[in-house]
Parts: sequence; C-alpha cells; structure tokens
Amino acid sequence: MDTTAEIEFITGDLTLELTDAIVNPAGPGLVDLAIRRAAGPMLLEELHWKLFERGERKLRPGRAIVTHGFGLAAPHVIHCGPPVYFDGPEIARAELVSCHVEAVRLARAAGFASVSFPAIEIYAFHFATAPGTFGRDRAPAFADSYYMATNEPQVARAGGITLYTLRNGTWERRRVWRKANGKSLQYGLAMGDLDGDKLDDIVFPDSEERRLRIFFQQPDGTFLEAAEKDEPALDSPGQCVRIADIDRDGRPDLVLSKTVSAVRPEDVGGWDVYLNRR
Repeated sequence: MDTTAEIEFITGDLTLELTDAIVNPAGPGLVDLAIRRAAGPMLLEELHWKLFERGERKLRPGRAIVTHGFGLAAPHVIHCGPPVYFDGPEIARAELVSCHVEAVRLARAAGFASVSFPAIEIYAFHFATAPGTFGRDRAPAFADSYYMATNEPQVARAGGITLYTLRNGTWERRRVWRKANGKSLQYGLAMGDLDGDKLDDIVFPDSEERRLRIFFQQPDGTFLEAAEKDEPALDSPGQCVRIADIDRDGRPDLVLSKTVSAVRPEDVGGWDVYLNRR
C-alpha cells in the first residue's frame, strides 16, 4: 500500500472480497459472526493464540492483529477491537479512529496491496418477537422489537417496534413505534385482541418511560396508542409480557414479569397482573 491508494465504496459480501485482507470489527456483532462462520474454526484459534503471545485475553478497543483468512476469499484478516461506548463518546471516537489507523499500519507493514473495510460499528439487534394477526382477514403477522445504531459519521441510536405481515407470499413491514436515542431496550412484547374488535393489539413494557405501552390496531391498518393515563405504570423494568384470560371472564388480561436494574436498588422486580376492564 502507498499514500496514493484509491478508495472505492461498494455493496456486497465482505466474506467474498478478493482483496489481500479484509478488516473484521471483532466483537459481539453480525459482521464478526459472518466472518468467523465463513472462515471456519481455525480463524478464532489463530486469533486466540496470537493474543496469548501478546499476553492479552481479548482484543482491546482500538488495537488490531492479523491472521490468515482460512475459508475466506481473502487470504488475511485484520481484526480490530471496536470501541466501547460505555467509556464515553470522546474515548470511543478515539478508539474508532485507532481501529482504522492500526488496520492501515498493519496492512502497510505486511505489504498488502488492497484491503476491504466494512462499515465498522453499524449494527442492529432484535430483542423480542410476538406472533399475531393483522387486519380483518387475520393475515399471519408478528411484531418485532429492534435496536439499531451507527457510530459513523456520527453517533445515532434508535429503537422501536415493527409489524411484519405475510400477504401473497410477501412480507410487508409497518412501523408501530419508534424512538430515537432511547436508553432502554424492549425485551418484552405481546400481541392479542385486547378490546374485542377482532384486531390484534401490541403491548410492550417501556422501562425508560416506566409504563406498559399499549397500541390498539385500527381498521385502517394503523396503530393508536392508549392514553398515558390508561397505561399501567411500572415500578421496575419489564422483562416479559404475556396476554392471557387470567380471571376467565372472556377478556384477555396482561401478565408482566419484572427485573431489577443494577443502577436502581429501589427496584422491586417480581410480577404484576393487569385485569382487562374494557
């Protein structure tokens, strides 16, 4: 590599790139998982051995190390320790810069003529799903709780609930709820007809707002949230929610299990039952 290297932006499968090396944002992410699956077990074995030789148990943020590619199309992999955003945005930004600088430095030292970088630190996680139906024809559907983020070109976070419906062999997607820069993840999610209109509604505990949020499905396909005063308040973070007719009166009720936050010792945890009085 030299200082006149060209930069090309492409969309494709990183594991199939034919460059001298690909860069792996090593850590709990889907890019790292895809690379390890394609390369085979020897990749992780060599990485652990090289870390052992350096006296390290894991790759620290901002550091990098080179291994062979094994089952990958590229003959080598440059593993980078991605930033840890719990350390604060300024530290994380410096660690992210260090990832790229270290990768280029190692590539130059190894004499690589070409390197493929992924979009480091762009990721999405899905924490809960709940089966149900959509519309008067009760088409198969499920609600999905997601959290997505990127650290480049600037830090951005968003979480929400999406409904996927299967019609004519194709999955349709509808946004139910979305929140930017939220501070909690939605682990609990349930679908069921709470108001007796034969349309499945969506319920999930919002641990940041400390209330059980209820979205009623409307005949036009939209979802309308219940008034805040009608949504049960939470004294602890919600972990799992289920819809069931607890008192056998023919109306579905809500059962919520709760956990305890490490930063709120006053949380009580346990569980709550909310009987349907509609």
